[in-house]
Amino acid sequence: HQIAYVFLGKELGADRKVRYAELAKTALFQDGLQRLREGIMSYRIALMCAEKDPIACHRMILICRYLRADDIEIKHILEDGTIENNRDSEKRLAEFAKVPPPDMFESDEDMILRAYHKQSEKIAHASKNKAATGGFNA
Repeated sequence: HQIAYVFLGKELGADRKVRYAELAKTALFQDGLQRLREGIMSYRIALMCAEKDPIACHRMILICRYLRADDIEIKHILEDGTIENNRDSEKRLAEFAKVPPPDMFESDEDMILRAYHKQSEKIAHASKNKAATGGFNA
């Protein structure tokens, strides 16, 4: 099947205690995104995750957020095996994050970006609590 594994945790991993927006500005993260962009030209790329739902996964919230601007087709494999388009995941994300629909001065894109931001803060906050309680919910 010609499957290869490439570890990009150094470039695209998240400590989850950092602000994703700040991490995304680093040269290391940008280098990781560039490696993905180049790889997509020749290979079928899969980003693996342990989360059941992409909206709870840092790979969607951090990585897909920036790849989507490149008009790259992104799909997620859900727990039941269903394939979900990233745009549909983003709509679910906005609902899950309780982001209000855009007003007359905003676009759908603005709403989606607010949802990404809100979820990135939630994931980072949950990870801080998990670390502080030894992995148990407080």
